[in-house]
Amino acid sequence: MTRILLVDNNEDNLYLLQTILSRAGHEVDTATDGEKALQAAEANVPDVVISDIFMPVMDGYALCRAWKSNERFERIPFVFYTGTCLSREDEELARSLGVDGFIRKPMRNKDFVAAVQDVIEQQQSGRLKARVMPADAASTGRRYSEARILSLEERIDLLERANRELQNQLKERADDAEQLQSPEAAKDAKSEDHRS
Repeated sequence: MTRILLVDNNEDNLYLLQTILSRAGHEVDTATDGEKALQAAEANVPDVVISDIFMPVMDGYALCRAWKSNERFERIPFVFYTGTCLSREDEELARSLGVDGFIRKPMRNKDFVAAVQDVIEQQQSGRLKARVMPADAASTGRRYSEARILSLEERIDLLERANRELQNQLKERADDAEQLQSPEAAKDAKSEDHRS
């Protein structure tokens, strides 16, 4: 039986993935951020880590960096499970931090189990050699910081666009409500009622 550590700040996602993997015969531990994942791993060392990237407290990049810097954990496969569209630079950064693989969201349950099973089989057969933290940690740290800044800027941009769209929708609804409440609209509605 394989012990898997799932890390995701979305508790609904965690519950679903834990259920799916438990039904497939795996032991599953969960954590909602990187710090809790490290604590969980100290209590029960997993065979594989599957982590989201963007989380509060300690995100997936920082978790992977800490994971691969720990002699006890460095050879345990670390996989990102993410719906975020990663640029080539982001993937290179993840690999340079020691990420061993990627599983893309969304994915059907059976495909997710198959992807996790593939990672386990690659590890057990020796085809997956877990990466260790590279020697040039300083340049990796710089690239990580740059990626975090870009990620935050992208999220701010997305939030600003979503906010503008929401404001436009609210304005349209307010205009529609105002038209429905105008005296002319009320007269038109009454005359329609009398005709029918």
